[in-house]
Amino acid sequence: MDFATDEDWQELVEHGQLDAAIVEFIRHRDETIYSEIQDAFEEYITTRGEQGIALRSDPNVVLWLNMSQDLAAALAKLISTKKLYVHPTTADKYGSDKDGISLPLMEDIPENRVSRPVWLPTFMTDLPPDRPNSRLSRIARMKLNK
Repeated sequence: MDFATDEDWQELVEHGQLDAAIVEFIRHRDETIYSEIQDAFEEYITTRGEQGIALRSDPNVVLWLNMSQDLAAALAKLISTKKLYVHPTTADKYGSDKDGISLPLMEDIPENRVSRPVWLPTFMTDLPPDRPNSRLSRIARMKLNK
């Protein structure tokens, strides 16, 4: 995807306004996956690292891994404050990026807490879901075990 044509978000991130830049980036797309943000923003900030984001109500339900602390914290805050919304999707939306996830795939939000880490594929948008799930609006940053 060519990210160079979106100058608004680039100016924001260049001026240290990461949260606003992320919202602007996502606002111009229908559905944004985490790896797209990492790829687009890596020219400006460190986007890869040992952090991830997961459901606050069940930290074993992981939404994405291998993020920098700053990016994971920004996304968790933007989602928790309802500036961005998380929607479940299929793993196919991630294309080859899903190959970097070694966790078992969870295709829907589990009713109960899970005992082992799983990956729940999701995308972000600035539009709330038709039927909100409060568990998807409470996201926590997590540190990956080595």
